[in-house]
Amino acid sequence: MKKKVIINTSTFVSSSKDNTPSFINSLIESLSKNYVDLEIIVLRPMKNFNELPYEERGYRVIPYKYFWPLRYQNLHLYGLKPSIDKNKLNIIKVCFMILSQFFALLKIFKSEKPDYIYSQWFMPQGFTTALAINFSSAKFYCSSYGADVLIFKNIKFIGKRIIRYVVKKCDNFTAISQLNYSLIEECVGARKEYLKKGKVIPLAIDDLFYKVEEYKPVNNNNFLYIGRLVDYKGVDLLIDSLKLIDNKLEYKLNVLGDGVDKNILIEKVKDFKLENKIIFHGWKKNSEKIKYIIDSDVIFVPSVESKNTMEGGPLTLVEALSQKKIVICSDSIGYGAYIKNGINGIKFESGKPESLVAAINYYNNLTSAEKIKITEAGYELSLKFQQKEITDNLYNFLFK
Repeated sequence: MKKKVIINTSTFVSSSKDNTPSFINSLIESLSKNYVDLEIIVLRPMKNFNELPYEERGYRVIPYKYFWPLRYQNLHLYGLKPSIDKNKLNIIKVCFMILSQFFALLKIFKSEKPDYIYSQWFMPQGFTTALAINFSSAKFYCSSYGADVLIFKNIKFIGKRIIRYVVKKCDNFTAISQLNYSLIEECVGARKEYLKKGKVIPLAIDDLFYKVEEYKPVNNNNFLYIGRLVDYKGVDLLIDSLKLIDNKLEYKLNVLGDGVDKNILIEKVKDFKLENKIIFHGWKKNSEKIKYIIDSDVIFVPSVESKNTMEGGPLTLVEALSQKKIVICSDSIGYGAYIKNGINGIKFESGKPESLVAAINYYNNLTSAEKIKITEAGYELSLKFQQKEITDNLYNFLFK
């Protein structure tokens, strides 16, 4: 008999034109493919038009309305927090989404009678499910990806209580990195028994990244950044750092991604007169993205941590390592814990351009043999993030 799983998420790619990150899709497809005992139903917000339920690669998708007129259902274009940063009035849409999600859960409980509810992100999906689970006998699981917990941890009086409430109500939870897990631990406080429900299980990268037949050696200064163009990603820091070494180093930086800060960053590049060296290409799907990685020598992950933002992963780091590329990353990211400076990558002090400049200079002074040694060690690390291994770990923890 199949186990029915409702996956409650706001991060989900629904078309080839959708620039939403695809890691939730990859996770769901891997679960559906490798575990035929699961019947998966994805509950997600509608895009900016009326959508009907549909079948997708062995699972069902049920979109729900959260705002009217439908054309204003556009939170997916930038993500929840960046949408609020772009326009504070978008918090109204987020509130409507939480309310609509609650009633959509009640409806799906009644019609589908699921065995499990698996929420992606503690906030808002985990919190909404924690409220709705009182009306279902299903087991409730939740995964956190970092910033969702950090934002609420810093809200006075009520923030930690909300995270603690989600942890209390769920049967098990996962965090994608130890840094991410430590934030949950801070919110739990003295109720250490809640932490017995939790486990660190990183995200997996798409199998596409292990189907490359030939790896290009690292020989030049072809630089690459991949990710959202928002403040906490540190792209402005990267541009500032490249400006500091502009007269001392020949390089080219390709920037893949979109976001609320795109125009600001383009203007900064123009002000620095670096248009011929720093080129913005917009968002790219995995099949396109991998071509840029293959043709690059260094991939930057310059994310910064602030009061309300942090990077629990990101997968870009592992994707780069899988192609035997050198990663220069901030020491404030979750997956930075896997990077040993000068061994399988290069690290710099978060938020400090002079430290990033030193890291770039360190890379530039490496011999070809030293570069190869770092890329080989990085590739070995990336093998721990293969989809099947991560999916097996998740299934055994939650659904076995």
